[in-house]
Amino acid sequence: MLRATPLLILLAAVLFAGVGTQYWVADVFVYVLMNLGFAIISSSVSNEISCILPSSQIGSGTGLFQLMKFISGIAVLSSTLEWQRALPPSHVYANLFWRLAVIAVLANLCGFLYVRRLGQNAAKILATAQ
Repeated sequence: MLRATPLLILLAAVLFAGVGTQYWVADVFVYVLMNLGFAIISSSVSNEISCILPSSQIGSGTGLFQLMKFISGIAVLSSTLEWQRALPPSHVYANLFWRLAVIAVLANLCGFLYVRRLGQNAAKILATAQ
């Protein structure tokens, strides 16, 4: 899930930026894809947090994750809107989702590196067990 879901969010962001200002019907279907992606990634990361942290820190770790997700969403939205105050709304809308696509690319890279690291750690554990 950590590998595939950011690709779904990236696809939805690119589709929103590309066709979101032209076809409102496409927005409905792309919105479903993006919400599905965010729901899957939130539950997957929360699961990873509960597996990584000790049981006494799971509540704090999950709360910090939710806070970071909320604050970063507001930061991206507000900085994008402030930066493009003079542009027409359709351009602002497209630029917002292009910025989200860049963030999704970074999330894909981080997810790939994380899963790769998990695989290396699992190989080390298997090698020491044998």
